[in-house]
Amino acid sequence: MLSALLERELDVRVLQRVDELGDQTLSKVKEKLPTVKKPSPELLNKGKDAAYAPVRHMTKVCNGMYQRTT
Repeated sequence: MLSALLERELDVRVLQRVDELGDQTLSKVKEKLPTVKKPSPELLNKGKDAAYAPVRHMTKVCNGMYQRTT
């Protein structure tokens, strides 16, 4: 009975320590990468904008070339 109580107490302490480490790690990540704090839709939109920037640029270039030939 006593060993079971000690095991549970040890498990609780281990879980508390793991939780503390996770919290500290997340705080460091947020400090180094402030973007992590932004809402997901905002991050998604910024990612899409960055990914499609070259496509938009080439579309403008191609449209300008097409307009010059007509």
